[in-house]
Amino acid sequence: MRPAGPSGSGGGRGPGRFTDELAALGASIVVTDLSPVQLALNEERLRGGAAAASVERREIVDVCDTSRYADGEFDLVLAYGGPLSYAFEQAEDALRGLLRITRPGGLVVGSVMSLLGAWRHFLPGVVKMAEAIGEDANDLILRTGDLRRKGDRDGHVCRMFRHRDLAALVRAAGGEIVAATASNWATLGDPDALAALESDPDRWARFLEHEIATCQEPGALDGGTHILFACVALSTE
Repeated sequence: MRPAGPSGSGGGRGPGRFTDELAALGASIVVTDLSPVQLALNEERLRGGAAAASVERREIVDVCDTSRYADGEFDLVLAYGGPLSYAFEQAEDALRGLLRITRPGGLVVGSVMSLLGAWRHFLPGVVKMAEAIGEDANDLILRTGDLRRKGDRDGHVCRMFRHRDLAALVRAAGGEIVAATASNWATLGDPDALAALESDPDRWARFLEHEIATCQEPGALDGGTHILFACVALSTE
């Protein structure tokens, strides 16, 4: 299971990409991960860089247990890497915990694995998997997003979401989605075409502008490999 990433003004985890980004925004960061190896990699990668000074501490944390943190302790919680996809039946409680430790009005920004986008992008592998486990089991995976139905054949077992499933999860946890986007859309296309675009800085910038806008279209939210979202806790008053 992967971790949540709570922090004073932002969150980060793993090797450090998001820690860098949050530090550049002026955040004071608590880096968390379930894996001590990932925390060590984060420290090693940031050592000597500008972002290192923004890290208050690093802690081993399971996304399903944020009880060590006080209510409203953080301005923002970052839970990228799809940690809720590995929480299975505990996902609602895990997200409720993330909302609890975020200050009123603060955001939980996270990601989950996308069922339909992964089905589309990894179709050859899906076809082979269906041949191995049977079409009935494959049908059940496509209905539920639960890869435990396939057994531990490749070591990657998680729950994948449709956007509507994610919205239902956030509501059940006492929150509301305020923004959502697919992680990718046209960038899942032909590598040669993408390489040609990237070789021209102006064309690449224009392409990315279109890509970012397209990923937020309602019809595209389910089309990437992940669904990215920001949510807030609904007031109980």
